Amino acid sequence: MIFFAGAALAACRPSFKTPPDTLVVGLEEASTTTSNISQLIHNGLFHLSERMEVEPDLVESYEFLPPKKYKFHLRGGVRFHNGRELTAEDVKATLESGLPPQIAEKVESINVATPRDLEIELKAPFAPFLAALTIGISPAGGDSTIGTGPFQLERSDPAGGRSPAGDIVLKRLDGFRIRFRVIPDDNLRVLELKNGRTDLLQNNVPSSLIA
Repeated sequence: MIFFAGAALAACRPSFKTPPDTLVVGLEEASTTTSNISQLIHNGLFHLSERMEVEPDLVESYEFLPPKKYKFHLRGGVRFHNGRELTAEDVKATLESGLPPQIAEKVESINVATPRDLEIELKAPFAPFLAALTIGISPAGGDSTIGTGPFQLERSDPAGGRSPAGDIVLKRLDGFRIRFRVIPDDNLRVLELKNGRTDLLQNNVPSSLIA
């Protein structure tokens, strides 16, 4: 998973054991990992490999018609967490509403040819365009927290809910969960790891507290 790449510190000999079916991750703030959480819930037309290369994800095949037109054929049998099958209409709706403004302004048109075929024409040639299509696809006119990825959103509690600082819980089909605990205070975050109430911290342990 992309989220777990990089420097991390894991709990050892905890005095309190987290649930065996749940990985508890301590966050400094929710916004620091929003895009990584989204990648566990959603798939894009493309994704970035570990070598940061653009590779097909929801796309089964595609064709570039120089100088500025693309044709995409979607994988069949892909379903959202609510059971509905992914279509090109979902892709069109997501791109029209979710592309960053600096990318959206480069798009001339997005047309659905068949339920599994989509055509995008740009206003001018733009070589990095496929990298922008890693945006997570959601159902057209539906809940943007629903995707086609390996995890689905089970619970999202704001600060003051079940946790004083907020919780995000994702669930996999086999029941395994990842719980993201937002713990803004550095000392408390490290103590929660040391005491076994959190399994993993990533890039958010001050050097003064490592010992």
